[in-house]
Amino acid sequence: MDIFGAFQKISKMTTKTLLERFSAESQRPKKREIIQRKPPTSSLFGSRRYVHRRELKKFLAKKAPERIKGAGRLTREELITMEKEVFPEKQFGGYITLSEFKKALRNLKKAKRRVGSAIQRQKIRAKIKFLENLLPKKDEK
Repeated sequence: MDIFGAFQKISKMTTKTLLERFSAESQRPKKREIIQRKPPTSSLFGSRRYVHRRELKKFLAKKAPERIKGAGRLTREELITMEKEVFPEKQFGGYITLSEFKKALRNLKKAKRRVGSAIQRQKIRAKIKFLENLLPKKDEK
């Protein structure tokens, strides 16, 4: 084999590898390399395990829906005072985890059973419905 033949053979090999490297099929990731990501959740927690207290206050002051089915209408001032009542800073600290959030809901349900008047029970029920709406749905986990 002469030098010219060897050169042709090498050029064919490099052309073939270059075509394989830059073809459209090779740019797509293989099936096992495709990463399935979870869709973003619509709850307060999202995919996180905790929420900072400032973030909760900001959410209640600006982003929280005013009207929730079963809870009626809650004003922004009522939401902020509810946050101070339900999540006292001494007990919960700067971060509120999902389990602490559920514990606060259980405490509200206990308080609803202890209250004597129907009007107070209705107010507590509205708070419970509102907070349950902020939890992630069971199918979003």
